Amino acid sequence: MSFMNLVIFAGNLGGDPEVKNVGNSVVTTFSVATTETYKDKSTGEKKSNTDWHNCVAWGRTAEFIGKYAHKGTKALIKGSLHYKTYENKDGNKVTKAEIKLAPFGGFTPFNMQKTSESNHMNFAEKYTNKVTENDEDNIPF
Repeated sequence: MSFMNLVIFAGNLGGDPEVKNVGNSVVTTFSVATTETYKDKSTGEKKSNTDWHNCVAWGRTAEFIGKYAHKGTKALIKGSLHYKTYENKDGNKVTKAEIKLAPFGGFTPFNMQKTSESNHMNFAEKYTNKVTENDEDNIPF
């Protein structure tokens, strides 16, 4: 039996993304803050709790995030939850949760402003696979 590992949330980037080249690919890491607001039952006071999520993206999604996202960018994140275990500098075993973004639709910004046409990149045109007229002959239906 197979199970699904899917995480979806919206939040703000906590800092500028870090972009690295790994072999022939690009990887971008960044953190996203989500804040839950609630009313304290005993005092009636409005309170909030912020959680930080470590995220990683690869390939074209990583390139896009590295180029166009920055600290404070609001985004919808879709991906899968993974755990990395490593030994820290003190020799202690540490487990870290990380969201691996889906390759398509894993990062959807919703507060990026359009600039002039020459400076603005259409994400759908540049970073997704498009079917051209020549490709239509190869579609099996």
